[in-house]
Amino acid sequence: MPDNSPSEAKANRGQFKKGQSGNPGGKPKALREVIELAREHTQLAVERLAHWAASNEPAARA
Repeated sequence: MPDNSPSEAKANRGQFKKGQSGNPGGKPKALREVIELAREHTQLAVERLAHWAASNEPAARA
């Protein structure tokens, strides 16, 4: 018979020990840079997409 009963195994699933991080290195630096660039350019990108979608350009309707 296994050491852990099914209820014990279920209770411990997906939990880290107290004081232990599940992601000790944090987000990769490159990901942070991509997120920051996306935040900087989102408003302009949405404005351009809305302008293009409202145009009579056939490709915008496809």
